[in-house]
Amino acid sequence: MNAYNGSGNSNFSIEVNVSTDLCKPFTAAGSISSQVIMTASYCVLLILSLGGNALVTTSFVKRINQHRTPVDYFIVNMAISDLFVPLFTIPRRIQEIYLGWSPWIVGGVIGDLLCRVVNFAEEVSIGVSMLSMVFIAVERCWSILYPFKSPLITRETSPRFMVFSWFFSILSFSFYFAAYKLTSRNGRLYCRYALPEVFSTWQDLWRADRIMVLVIYVAVPFVVLSILYTIIIVSLHRQQRHAIIFNSSQQLSRASKSKRIAVMLVIVLCVFVVSWTPHYIYFFVQYYSWPSEQRWSCSSIQWLYLAAKYMNYLYTALNPFIYYTFNESYRKSFKAILGMKENQVSPSSQKHTNPSTINSYSSRNP
Repeated sequence: MNAYNGSGNSNFSIEVNVSTDLCKPFTAAGSISSQVIMTASYCVLLILSLGGNALVTTSFVKRINQHRTPVDYFIVNMAISDLFVPLFTIPRRIQEIYLGWSPWIVGGVIGDLLCRVVNFAEEVSIGVSMLSMVFIAVERCWSILYPFKSPLITRETSPRFMVFSWFFSILSFSFYFAAYKLTSRNGRLYCRYALPEVFSTWQDLWRADRIMVLVIYVAVPFVVLSILYTIIIVSLHRQQRHAIIFNSSQQLSRASKSKRIAVMLVIVLCVFVVSWTPHYIYFFVQYYSWPSEQRWSCSSIQWLYLAAKYMNYLYTALNPFIYYTFNESYRKSFKAILGMKENQVSPSSQKHTNPSTINSYSSRNP
């Protein structure tokens, strides 16, 4: 390992691993197909993530005169944060396919600023998404357990929680502006962590950072969300049984609607966790299981890295499809934005439809 002072400050240095700096695993003979496949996969992910989350955001804006629930506010908050992935992060991963590990093609002050912003935006997106999911679970749990009490999070207070999620995430990852530096070695630019003196190696710093994110923004929220959604599902099951026993169509309709929303949010949470799992498997295997002298080849490491990152960003493309599948309001909004016609109910079918069924359906799908 060679130490390199990329900032000109004696308090910081960059520890450069020559084997990874010069790593260009996809430029070897016969690997053009690998480059094309990986690039195409990332481009599809970019288009789906950008288009889907833009649809969610546009749908929310167009419903300005319609009823918006706290869940709608937090869903659009997640969508806005997820847009950081196709705008900032995925283009960088596509660049790595051709230029190797942590390359940077823009120099000077602008390049250094972009280096900081891109890494900062990726982490802030994670924080905002997870905090939004926590706020949704808290709001749903309170509304279901105490349906006749004043809401804990209202439509009026939801924007404040949105602002808090951004403020807390930005504050949590503000050190990234100081931690990342644009450095050069052998005529090539790299966007890398700066190494404070408190850490002996670059790996120690990266390990501490990943563990912090895992604990604060993944593990702890996941435990909290699992507990809250368990309470929600058990409570809804009891409410449905009570409604059936006492033949209360209104209570049954309310419980069915809440259950459908809960199922949607649980799927969003599961997709988030599944998408993040390969990233942390890669992290723990690389930094704990592989001794430095026995690490895999450059090509193997890069393949695992890009595949894990791809899975890491997959949830940003899947979330809009989940909303479309489980939420009637978003489904109608998406179709209206895309110019798709709604299926009309024929007059003959309306004659044979029970009015109570129509009213029940309407109440479950505001």
